[in-house]
Amino acid sequence: MTNPKECYELVPVDASSKTKKSAEKPSIHVGKYEIILIIFMSIVTLGLVVVIRSFVFVEENAPTVCEKRVIGYYAGTEKSQITIEEVSELTHAVFAFVYMATDGTLMFSNQAQRNRFLKLKELTKNENSTVKMMFSIGGKDNSQNFSPVTASPDRKKSFINAILELLEKYDLDGVDLFWRWPKSDDKDEYAVFLRELKKQLKARRKDYILSVVVAPLDINRWDSKFDIKKIIKHADFISIYGLAKNTTDSESPMFASAWGAASSSMLELPGIQQLTCSNILLTRSL
Repeated sequence: MTNPKECYELVPVDASSKTKKSAEKPSIHVGKYEIILIIFMSIVTLGLVVVIRSFVFVEENAPTVCEKRVIGYYAGTEKSQITIEEVSELTHAVFAFVYMATDGTLMFSNQAQRNRFLKLKELTKNENSTVKMMFSIGGKDNSQNFSPVTASPDRKKSFINAILELLEKYDLDGVDLFWRWPKSDDKDEYAVFLRELKKQLKARRKDYILSVVVAPLDINRWDSKFDIKKIIKHADFISIYGLAKNTTDSESPMFASAWGAASSSMLELPGIQQLTCSNILLTRSL
C-alpha cells in the first residue's frame, strides 16, 4: 500500500511550474500573430484609404458632361403660329426680345408681342412640358443701351432688378443676353455686369439660367470685345451668333472649311479650345 506522502512525492514540486510555463508559451506565439495581423490589416486599410482618396480625387476633378441643348428663338415680331409640336422638340424656348430702356427698365414693345410671349409661356409652362422658357434682351434693334446701362452703377442695378422682376412675375427659367456687339471699351464692364447679375440670380435659389450670345468669328478682333474666360465663368452656356451664307457652312465654325467659306475656325481663338465640349475636354458648352 502506497503511503499518501509518497503519492504526493510522485509529482515533483517544479513540475507544476513547468506545466504552467508550457501553457504560457502558446499565448506568447498568439500575441506575435496578433501583432502581425494588426500590422497587415493596417497596411491593407491604409491602401484602401489611398485608393478611395484617389478615386474621390478623380471623381471631383472629372470633367462635367455637357448637356444636350436644342434652343429655339421666337421673335416677337413674327406672325407665324407657335405650335406645341415644335416647342416639344426643344430643351429651351427663348422669346426675343424684351425691350430695354435707357434707364435699364424692361418692357414689351407692344401688346401684340406680349401676347406672343404669353402664348409661348402657355405651351412651355404646363404640367407635361420639360422645356425651359427664357427671354432675350438686345439684338440688332435694341443693343444700343447696353453700354450706358452697364457703365452706370445706378442703371446697372435697375437693369438687374428689372430682369429679376420679370423672371419672378412670369415664372420663367432664365435670361439670354444678346449684346450686338460690345466695343473694346465695353469688354471689362460687360464681364463685371455678368458677374453681378449671376450673383443676384443665385441669391434667388431657383437655378435661373444665364446665357450669352457672342459674335461670329468674322467680327474683327473678336477676342478684344469678349472676355470669353470670364463670360463662361458666369454664364450657364454661350450661343455663337450665325447668319445664312451663299454656301452650306457655319458662321462660327469649330473647324476651318476646305472651300474657303470660313478661312479659320473658332478653335483658333485664344482659350476657345479649352471651353468647348468634346469627348476629352469637357467644361462648358459653346
